[in-house]
Amino acid sequence: MEEADVMNTSSDVVAAGSKWMHFKQPERWSRNGVYRFSSCCFVAFFGLGLVIGLLGPSLPPLAEALDIEQAEDLGFLFTVRGLGYFLGSLLFGFIGKKLSYRFLIAGGCLILALTQVLIAVSVSSVQLGVVCFLVGFFSGFVDSGGNAAVGSLLTGDPLADSFMQALHFSFGLGAFTAPLLTAVLLSFSGNISSAFLVVGFMCFCIGVSFFTLTTVEAGKKPASKELTAVHGEEDCITNEEANVEATFWSPHNSNRKLILLLTAFTAFFYVGCEIGFGGWIATYSINSHVVRTKSSAALMASVFWASFTIGRLVSIPLSLYLSCHWILFMDLSGAIVSTVIGVLGVNLWLCSALVGLFLASSFPSSVSLVQTKTNVDQVSTSCLMVGASLGEILIPFLLGESMKQLGVGWYFPLCLMTIFLWGIGFVLLLVQPTSFQSTQDVS
Repeated sequence: MEEADVMNTSSDVVAAGSKWMHFKQPERWSRNGVYRFSSCCFVAFFGLGLVIGLLGPSLPPLAEALDIEQAEDLGFLFTVRGLGYFLGSLLFGFIGKKLSYRFLIAGGCLILALTQVLIAVSVSSVQLGVVCFLVGFFSGFVDSGGNAAVGSLLTGDPLADSFMQALHFSFGLGAFTAPLLTAVLLSFSGNISSAFLVVGFMCFCIGVSFFTLTTVEAGKKPASKELTAVHGEEDCITNEEANVEATFWSPHNSNRKLILLLTAFTAFFYVGCEIGFGGWIATYSINSHVVRTKSSAALMASVFWASFTIGRLVSIPLSLYLSCHWILFMDLSGAIVSTVIGVLGVNLWLCSALVGLFLASSFPSSVSLVQTKTNVDQVSTSCLMVGASLGEILIPFLLGESMKQLGVGWYFPLCLMTIFLWGIGFVLLLVQPTSFQSTQDVS
């Protein structure tokens, strides 16, 4: 092929626009298959949000049930769950290339259902620790699998940001539902086990939903090098154009490594702040005497996750008009101002709502930012999840220990410091050049 023909073909590929059949996917993935699989991923993230959001408001009643004096003594559960998340995300980077996304996500949801039942019947903190490790491990599978699947289906399409925001809105909806469910069940039964049993049943139903997908449409994971061919009246990319596009965009490995490192650094502090704030705000509200009852403390956490969910819902249409760079800038600025309100002790309810609102769209926008810098695959997704899980291990642990050893006054200053470090990582990632370069020497 002549060089001029290559450039013309490449321009046609880039200018082809946003069409469902232009997605990088195997031929067996039909338009309806994409819709159904994406819907199942959204539901799986709802279940993941239930599981992640349930632990924080459950700490005070769990401590009471196990005759533990302080809820902060159960703070190690965040650490072991984060360690499991780290190992699960790391392992996904290796086995995600071998097994289907459907198998990994569905299996993760089914095992998460079992872990919720085990938490409900646990009689010691050691048992809780073991089960929480398993919760984190298989949550890493579900989180990494969902991000990689949806990201690979929509790579290069203008709708990618909106779909990623919708995926993580589903997580926020589940995380909001969990503390609200806890408050309701505690008011009626006074037993925290009922909340874990209900969440376990819901996760079981979600896992089963993946098996409603036909083997033809969802049996194998999307492959970035396989594009659909032209058939009939469909405006599809031809195999020749697909090969040109794959060569036209080739990763610059050295810059890619730095981008992935900064991605992990940013995710470390962002997710650490999100899980740390959402996990400890209920305990903090009781220890600071803002609320008096465990049900009210659970509602405080629910306010955080409710605004978190609203923020992700608003970010779906917002992403159609603003780039991920501007959304992240607004999130970072708003999170800093909101945390300062908490440091000043103005109003904890307002602070909790604002922090949740501005943290909401940061993670999916970060995934979209990575898509503009390098290709989204199992390795890049795993790096993002590994950084996030390490943040979930350390930062909630440090927040709990600081309240236990130094007093509740250290809670908001440490949250503010975490947000500043997240902002530094964002700026460093933003100024990095793309890891894709144009190569015109195609034969």
